[in-house]
Amino acid sequence: MTWLIIIMAIAGAIWLARRWAASNDDDAHRQQSRGASAGDSRTWVSGASGSAPSRSSPRPPLGPPEAPPGPNKAHAVSGLVFGITYQNRDDERSRRVIEVKDVYDSVRSDSGQALYVDAYCFSAEAERTFRADRILRMIDHRSGEEIADPKAYFARFVDPPPEVKRSHQAVMNRARPGLRALIWIARADRELAPAEVDLLLDYIDARNAYGREPGEWDRDLARLWILRDRPTLNEAAGGISRIGGSGGQVALFETFSEAMVDLAGEDRRLEDQRRDRLMKLLR
Repeated sequence: MTWLIIIMAIAGAIWLARRWAASNDDDAHRQQSRGASAGDSRTWVSGASGSAPSRSSPRPPLGPPEAPPGPNKAHAVSGLVFGITYQNRDDERSRRVIEVKDVYDSVRSDSGQALYVDAYCFSAEAERTFRADRILRMIDHRSGEEIADPKAYFARFVDPPPEVKRSHQAVMNRARPGLRALIWIARADRELAPAEVDLLLDYIDARNAYGREPGEWDRDLARLWILRDRPTLNEAAGGISRIGGSGGQVALFETFSEAMVDLAGEDRRLEDQRRDRLMKLLR
């Protein structure tokens, strides 16, 4: 009988202890809920919008975009250099200066087809990729003029109008043999300097004026083609073989290849070697 009384006393003590713990937990939970509510109230009162924050609430309108940076002497403008006002996918805006390296369209599962611009960003001092439809405003640093529709401007690099495409391709087809050989010389150090790109564009102009009636061509389209092209020795030699039968074209290539080597300055050994190798194919 004594053991039964002891066991019942222990069971009663355990039951009372659990009830006491549960009561304390409920009090703590109620106090925590009140504290959280008070904290939310303080956040709501101090908020600049005057309303409680909500993830589902629409963002306020951003207003008109600021003007992009204008031309600056610190930026080389021999390439495709633009000041832009850009809005990323988080609706954050920034003003940048970029030099375009490539333009292409791409299909992504999350956003469908979009037009992309690879560029060196002077503001970030690094290579960056921008979506053309997120460029809100754009100023050409060569002319200082604002481009009304940045997306349409870049679209012509991947899909030019038919009349422009036909004439431009005809000019490029005539210039391409010597042009690729010149690019191979210029890429002896792998990279193309702005002055080298300008000289290559001048070669297209000179080749266009040689022989046939000159055609219309797009200098910016040609510039991007040059920046993309990385000919091999075999491709450069193939171009040389195509101009080898014309004395006027040979003289034109000799003049421009010599000027290309001169652009390398004192460190011209590799360019000299490449030019000599191609000139032997012409003789």
